[in-house]
Amino acid sequence: MALRQVLYGSSAVRPMTQAEIDVILEQARRRNIETGITGILFYLDGNFLQLLEGEEPALSETFDRIRLDTRHRNLIKMLDGPIDQRSFAASPMAFRSIYGNELEENPDLFVQSNGRWSLSEGAGVDEQLKILIETFLMVNYTRSHDRL
Repeated sequence: MALRQVLYGSSAVRPMTQAEIDVILEQARRRNIETGITGILFYLDGNFLQLLEGEEPALSETFDRIRLDTRHRNLIKMLDGPIDQRSFAASPMAFRSIYGNELEENPDLFVQSNGRWSLSEGAGVDEQLKILIETFLMVNYTRSHDRL
């Protein structure tokens, strides 16, 4: 069957604790294992960026459930289309919560150049997805540090 990928961003209705995020991850991982969905979720300064990958109808059902979740708002779908292979095939829901210096503490995934954070070459994502994730990092990391 054909694979599809969806990338969206949204904002938490209020800042979330690590315990609340852990509940979301546990639920997502359990459902994703059952339905064959893979992906990654980023959380930075009250904002989410999530990539979902899978086959139909499981991917559409998963996205519809997420869209209706009341723990977030302002959901914006940024990418939706076919893919040849999964970027996160080994994970029913990888997760990166990015607090303060966590970008610095994950050199396997993030690198900084000229004061700007980006994904490392070893991150294994295509160029279009890389640009979207880096934009998320730039906007939210800058916003969180402007308040310091």
